[in-house]
Amino acid sequence: MELSRKAEKSYLIRRLSGVAPYDFPYRKKILKSMSLKQLRVVNKIAENITYQNTSNTECKQCRKLNAAMMMYEGFRWKFPEDNQLPWPLGFDEDTETILVSEEMLMYFVQLANPGQPIRKIRLINYLER
Repeated sequence: MELSRKAEKSYLIRRLSGVAPYDFPYRKKILKSMSLKQLRVVNKIAENITYQNTSNTECKQCRKLNAAMMMYEGFRWKFPEDNQLPWPLGFDEDTETILVSEEMLMYFVQLANPGQPIRKIRLINYLER
């Protein structure tokens, strides 16, 4: 086995055996007996399970994190061809003002507060309060 294949096998064994430290010696023994091809398959299965557990989970905390990520993405500058949300941020160069859609802000308020009826939004400075 060439060095890169040995290194890859060693890496996959460390990665897969470290998933559950309570049975580390048993897992490591089993994984060492597997071929590189088998380890690649097991690694792919583990990655798919991890992806499913983080993207499709319906736990309350995960829904909050997904909403937060949607808000984060909504406020990031994007190229015009990145039409991920129907409300891209704008910029008025004359007044050096960032333009944000009121609909986008209301959508984000409703993400954070399910059941919130649609209302007008007014931006204020903290000192105006």
